[in-house]
Amino acid sequence: MYAKPVGTMFIAGREVIYVASPAAGHPRRLAVGASPLLSPNGNMVAYVGGPTDRPTGVRVIGALGGPPRVVGIQGEPIAWSPDSRLLAVQGTHGLAIVDARTLRATPIRLPEASGNFSFSPDGTMLVFQHSTGAGSDIYTVRRTDGAIQRLTDDRRSGYPLWGPTGIAFERFGPDRCANCRGDVWVMNADGGDQHQLTHTHAGIYPAAWSADGRRLLAAYPATHNGKLYAVDVSSGAARPLTPFVGDLYAQGLSRDGRTVLAAIGCGGTVSPYGIVETIPFAGGAPTVIVRGPCRASSNF
Repeated sequence: MYAKPVGTMFIAGREVIYVASPAAGHPRRLAVGASPLLSPNGNMVAYVGGPTDRPTGVRVIGALGGPPRVVGIQGEPIAWSPDSRLLAVQGTHGLAIVDARTLRATPIRLPEASGNFSFSPDGTMLVFQHSTGAGSDIYTVRRTDGAIQRLTDDRRSGYPLWGPTGIAFERFGPDRCANCRGDVWVMNADGGDQHQLTHTHAGIYPAAWSADGRRLLAAYPATHNGKLYAVDVSSGAARPLTPFVGDLYAQGLSRDGRTVLAAIGCGGTVSPYGIVETIPFAGGAPTVIVRGPCRASSNF
């Protein structure tokens, strides 16, 4: 699932959303919009409708096509619950949880500068990062009543990602330590048993879990050059999958943990000059599956 800018020069205008097989064969046009997010069951796509310079709000459309349904709120879809029943939308007024069946949106009151949301496996809670001028920590919020629980208290934790066996996150290195860049840590849902998983000192964050929780895709953030790592969760062994590549972003990991989805070319701004590719988790050369978009969403 990807949005491809129209034209050869893209500043602010139209993008078209397509759905395709994992090999990008026979892409089908779905809608005009941006930021598509495919549901885990592969049945629905949430996206921002309209031209990028005049967005018309969040919409949901069937992956096989049909009329889109208007959610009625402005923002960007950022996460589906694992059962595809709930959609988290982040907008100018904060976070809202949308029921995908009724499109009813429930606002969640959170502190300002909260982000990097991820649903719990049962969809009852979300984990998120809250940043202040003094650093950042990780919290959970209960969806039903908005109750917030703080999980870390070190001002050096961020990028939480809830997986089948726990919450993975990055713990940043101490200030004034040039060689102490962050690594991936793991903790329980209540913040207990916090332990370091990887020992790369490479400044990597967790990007995607496999469905069985045995494999983890980690990444160095592509502020300029990105780099991807394959992590064995049982041992914590982290193996580089790529060298440093300009604008390389992790996009996902297949459910069986065998295939990495990656993208190149955004540079912080959507452009028509990107590529989407797959990389074997075991290692090997990347395979370009589509040229043009620089972001993608999948459930393969």
